[in-house]
Amino acid sequence: MGKNSGGFGFRLAVFIIIILLFAVFLFQNTQSVSITYIAWSFSLPKGLLMFGSLLVGIIAGLMLGWLAYGRKKKEKIHL
Repeated sequence: MGKNSGGFGFRLAVFIIIILLFAVFLFQNTQSVSITYIAWSFSLPKGLLMFGSLLVGIIAGLMLGWLAYGRKKKEKIHL
């Protein structure tokens, strides 16, 4: 048994709890929301819309952080 073998079970338990909480959240927010943007119009469950918005925000934050890290790294090289 390695040094990190106990951490896997804990991580798996936390992951399962998060998935279960997410499933409860989705099942409680099933009201349909219609979205119209310019010429597009579609409807989807409110929980899915909120989760999609969260994913878009996370991806945008990661990309901006990645760009800022790249700029700082370039500044260090030029100094």
